[in-house]
Amino acid sequence: MRGPTRSSIAVPAGRAVLGDWPQPQVIVREDATLALGRSGESFTKNLVTMRLEGRFGFAMKRPNAFVDVALAG
Repeated sequence: MRGPTRSSIAVPAGRAVLGDWPQPQVIVREDATLALGRSGESFTKNLVTMRLEGRFGFAMKRPNAFVDVALAG
């Protein structure tokens, strides 16, 4: 069965990454918080500064579930 394909600028031309995508897991260590700021020069220019912070981890239970492949031209 063929899964979905995606393009990425992180993978060079002539290469591909094949994997069992349900294997990796994002772990939330701390909920994300959103801060908004409109003070100083941002107020006079009608701008809003936004910052989103959180603590997250990335777990790979089976690293061999992903491979780097050289494509034949």
